Amino acid sequence: DAGKSGITTLIFTDAGRGSLINSLHSLAWEYGNRIDQKLVSNYARNLLNELIKSEDYYLEDKELNISSYKNQDGGYGILPYAGSDLKLTALITPLIKEKADANSLKMYFYNEILADSNVKAPALYALAVLGEPVLLDLQKAVKVQNLSLEDYIFLALACDAIGDLSTANQIYSGIISPQLERKDPYIRVKAEGKNIDEIYSLTALAAVLASRI
Repeated sequence: DAGKSGITTLIFTDAGRGSLINSLHSLAWEYGNRIDQKLVSNYARNLLNELIKSEDYYLEDKELNISSYKNQDGGYGILPYAGSDLKLTALITPLIKEKADANSLKMYFYNEILADSNVKAPALYALAVLGEPVLLDLQKAVKVQNLSLEDYIFLALACDAIGDLSTANQIYSGIISPQLERKDPYIRVKAEGKNIDEIYSLTALAAVLASRI
């Protein structure tokens, strides 16, 4: 709302971009010491700078020492004193790959994959984002039966990251889409057997995938 005194700045933009500004503004000014909060806040600030393009509104990145969240195994914790979290490290890889030690990241994900015979879908996704040759590993993983919905989403995102849109679409249409339900005006992952945090997390991942295929 316009202030009662002083100068009011008006921003003119199209409806598509304009609809994002309030949400991005909230994210840009979110405070917390978690690495995901800081990374998302800085990403939102960069997007706002691109959308508004005004020196008067320019937002500097928040201070973030990525190395303080890194553990000796190459993975990252949600807080500086937290242990490595595979899913978290995979999710933040697109945001830190240009700033972090890429070789250390790759080694962490490869070690996770080699630790046992289970499919490590988040690790495969992150390696795909890092440009590693994981096509054969993905083709093998996709054939495994009864993976979790989260694993299938990560595998589809990994296929998208390496340019295999056909497989990504097949996973989405055949496995993920049937697990979605409409709650007008929204669509979310079906709630059966899941808590609210799982529903939000899986819905967010599915939305990212849907926006890319």
